[in-house]
Amino acid sequence: MPSHSKKAFAVASGLLLLALNVAVVAFFVLWQIADTAALNRMEANSDLSSTELLPHANLMWVAAHAAVLLLVALDAVAVLFASLTTRKPKALDAADACDQATSLRSYNPEQTPPTASST
Repeated sequence: MPSHSKKAFAVASGLLLLALNVAVVAFFVLWQIADTAALNRMEANSDLSSTELLPHANLMWVAAHAAVLLLVALDAVAVLFASLTTRKPKALDAADACDQATSLRSYNPEQTPPTASST
């Protein structure tokens, strides 16, 4: 892939992850507001009617918190992946370069390694 295509893909992935963050956080905040209002409305009445609560409140609580937890995990993986893919290779110092040059000069593909039976 050309360099500009990789950069465009990285930017598009980042923007999609940002949009997902905004959507999940908006869902969580709106659910929290609705749940708090429903609880306050139920507690304000003296009869404590369960009809004032949100339907399936426990499942919604699990879904909202799981969405935020999974989003944090996805963000962590994305940051780790980005840091691993953008890391530049470590420059060779003079000793490593000399060792590699020496090992390449002494390499002979026609030379066969000694076998255990020949000793």
